[in-house]
Amino acid sequence: MNKKLLLLLAIPVTLAASCINKTADTVAPVAPDGTFTGQFMRLRKRVVNAAVKTDTLKTNLTLTVSSNGYTYKITSDTTIHSGSNGTYLYDANGYIRFNDATAPNLISEPVKPHLAGTYQYGYNSTRFIIQRAYSDTLIFRYDLTRVP
Repeated sequence: MNKKLLLLLAIPVTLAASCINKTADTVAPVAPDGTFTGQFMRLRKRVVNAAVKTDTLKTNLTLTVSSNGYTYKITSDTTIHSGSNGTYLYDANGYIRFNDATAPNLISEPVKPHLAGTYQYGYNSTRFIIQRAYSDTLIFRYDLTRVP
């Protein structure tokens, strides 16, 4: 008797569960907004005596972005990274494009980095990580935290 009762209860529970509206696990990207501080890193791989070495060049910088008008401005120690400003666009696939009004058209590695071009990014309202690989030996990475 108990087994029959359990089977009868299982049927409505199964039907109810199948009728629940399931939403996608993806979350729409949020436009970065505010002032962020952190580190810019240039990672360059090179072969030295048959071993791969990574040279790292770092500097602290400040990035101010506004989702109202999609503008940005970056300030830093200009000996390592150029100051940049312009507009940006982002998409649902995790890419952000910075259109730097101060940079030349960057097809290859720039002499001094500008925040310009298309980057992969992650943003969770606190941390903003931006990264671009120019080749398999050169990566620009911005690891930033939102200023409260």
